[in-house]
Amino acid sequence: MNELPSIRPAQAADLDGLIAFSKRTILACYPPFLGREAVEGYIASGAVETFFEEKLPRCFVLEQDGALTGVAAHTGSFVELLMVDVGLHRKGLGGRLMDHLEALLFESSPEITLESFTRNQQANAFYGKRGWRAVDHYDDKETGVPMIKMSKKRPPPVASANGKSRK
Repeated sequence: MNELPSIRPAQAADLDGLIAFSKRTILACYPPFLGREAVEGYIASGAVETFFEEKLPRCFVLEQDGALTGVAAHTGSFVELLMVDVGLHRKGLGGRLMDHLEALLFESSPEITLESFTRNQQANAFYGKRGWRAVDHYDDKETGVPMIKMSKKRPPPVASANGKSRK
């Protein structure tokens, strides 16, 4: 990959690519904490397709060298999804995408939230390093899967050298 990644609103033409890389990433990453059978059932249910068909207007894609490499979705101040293609983890792409989404959400809210699987240690460590804090633990009402709710507060304005605050 040579080109710097860019972030843009998702478009209808992105739908098939988003579904494909999301399924690939879910199948590769989720079985250790959800179980293979549950993951395969989720994929077979059509839930990935339904999610993107419904949420596409609130999605942003990360694109690099003409390929979709990540996606983020939100509703209001709630981060619904942050995902980077499984083959591109640990390359700074998730951080870049989250930076974009956090900046956007903090424009209209002093606090933003997300949910994660409690046992998704890689994702939860990523969020923790970025200043997200656990505010609740519960079991998902439909699946019984342990979940964690995390929150992050808008950072205070930074004072510039001339004493005026800047974002």
